[in-house]
Amino acid sequence: MYRAPVEVMMKFYFGKYSKELNSHVMDELIGLKKSGRLKDFVDLDFTFHIYATSMFNIQIYFRDNNIKDEEKRLRIKRDFYIKWFLDGILKDEAS
Repeated sequence: MYRAPVEVMMKFYFGKYSKELNSHVMDELIGLKKSGRLKDFVDLDFTFHIYATSMFNIQIYFRDNNIKDEEKRLRIKRDFYIKWFLDGILKDEAS
């Protein structure tokens, strides 16, 4: 996917394929909501959209900055997911 044309990547990160590609994230969001761990303002559809589009932008960042090292890519994605994404939507006691 890293070498696919941007137009192809967009089909996976925006639109019907996005929900399939990231279904595990929506499942996790639903579980967090049911357990009461999400902040009150969190809208699941909007949050999912932000996640999916952020993953697309991270891929573009890798391309623009010629980041090919898989460990570095994984660290960047993991840091985004934990430090930006989850910390922004989880209640303080849940993070």
